[in-house]
Amino acid sequence: MKVSYTIVIGDKEVTDKTVTYRIHGQKDTRTVPLDEFVKIITTDIDTKACYRKY
Repeated sequence: MKVSYTIVIGDKEVTDKTVTYRIHGQKDTRTVPLDEFVKIITTDIDTKACYRKY
């Protein structure tokens, strides 16, 4: 299994150096600094996470 992310990187995110994302199957979106998002997905890859809650 895998965690599927929908990622939004628009003008606002570029200016603010953030990423807005939503996890597949969940309705809520979350905006985090780019470096925090990189840590989140790196952890998911390293631990082979198949499900994540906010």
